[in-house]
Parts: sequence; structure tokens; C-alpha cells
Amino acid sequence: MKSLDIPPVWLAVFLFLAWVTAQYMPGLSLSFPWQASAALVLLIVGLILLALAVWELLRARTTVVPRKQPTALVTSGVYKLSRNPIYLGDTLVLSAGVFWWGSVVGLFLIAVFIWFIHRRYIVGEEASLRSNFGEHFEEWAKRTRKWI
Repeated sequence: MKSLDIPPVWLAVFLFLAWVTAQYMPGLSLSFPWQASAALVLLIVGLILLALAVWELLRARTTVVPRKQPTALVTSGVYKLSRNPIYLGDTLVLSAGVFWWGSVVGLFLIAVFIWFIHRRYIVGEEASLRSNFGEHFEEWAKRTRKWI
């Protein structure tokens, strides 16, 4: 079961919950003229951000798997803009689903997802980076936002 405790699985769980709430709580749905366009833009931006973030990690030959020991502190590319571009990309993908399905409850799920990812992954990852890269991490953290 430990192998299933990874962010993409949690993203899928939250997407499923957003879909279920949209399907079974139709009275709690949102609808606006540019809803599908907003969902599409969020999805594209989220996927591009995910791809760019993973690319930077692979270029640096460090892990993309949370809770594994990083071998490099990546501060280039999208990591100049956000310390957590993968989680930001995940959040945009979730937001795309919420908008596409028109799930009002899904808006709440986005906030829960951010809180959950922060508590479950980001806190530990930043502690590991701080421990492994010390002052280099602190300098990067001072000039780079956690999310955006």
C-alpha cells in the first residue's frame, strides 16, 4: 500500500470525488459561459507545468518521487517561480476537473487538496531539502514562493 501513497494517486482520488459530487449533487453545480474554456486552459497549463517540472528534475538527475532522498537542489526553470511546481500543476489539473464538471463542492476539495499535499508531502520534502542543502535551500526558499 505504501507504493500507492504518491501524489498522482491522491490527485486521482480528489478528481474522482469532484466528479462524484458533480454527478450526485446536481443542485450544487456551477455553470457559466466560459466554463469549458477555463477548464481547458487550467488543464493545459497544469500539464505543461508538470512536464516542465519533471523535466528539470530529470535533467538534474534527481528523484521525482516524494520521500526519496534528493541528490540535487533544483532551482532552475519552473523552480525559479515555485518551490512546488508539480503540486501546483496537480492543483491546476484538479481545478480543471472541478470546472469541467461544475462541482461547487469541488471548489472546497481544491482547498482540501492543497492542505493535504502540504501536510503529507511538502513539509517533509522541505525538511529533507533543508537538511541536505542547508544554506542553499534557505536562499532559494527566501526568493521563491512555495506555490506561486
